[in-house]
Amino acid sequence: PEHASHACLAALDIVAVARAFENPPLVIGVGIHTGDACVGNIGSEQRLEYSALGDNVNLASRIEGLTKTFGVDIIVSETTREAAPHFAFLEMEKVRVKGRKGTTTLYALHAATPDEAFSVLQDRHQAMLDAYRNGHASVMGELLEASAALYGTRYQRLFAYYQSQLNWLRSEEGKAWDGVHTLDRK
Repeated sequence: PEHASHACLAALDIVAVARAFENPPLVIGVGIHTGDACVGNIGSEQRLEYSALGDNVNLASRIEGLTKTFGVDIIVSETTREAAPHFAFLEMEKVRVKGRKGTTTLYALHAATPDEAFSVLQDRHQAMLDAYRNGHASVMGELLEASAALYGTRYQRLFAYYQSQLNWLRSEEGKAWDGVHTLDRK
């Protein structure tokens, strides 16, 4: 019944172990999505494989791939965030992934519980996201710059992602923007 929370805790543990490797550093990405899937031994008597299949499994795989784009270790979907609300999540982006019609909101899984410093980052980051999604490049830029130090080394690549999105938004000023990032590759 608490599969989403268990998945989040497992992901945090995996990343903690990976961070312990220093030479060479071990960089991993974990994508978590909550939903129905076909899981079990699949195949025939000659070749049997334990696997998970379905649209929700595909979305989890796509989310895992986005850890490279956003530069964060663990990304979860909105359904996972809703199923495990007591964790510390940082909202990142609303996306349309290739092969799916609807949108999915993505969150960085920060920790099992929020601390005060994270809560400050979360509030300022949300204000920046609101400006971004509403197409207000100048406000987004001001908020992003004012919060630069809060992103620290852990979210340095996420900060760089939003700087590139700010440049993109400035170049698109005056054009229609629905606040959803459409991903054109898997």
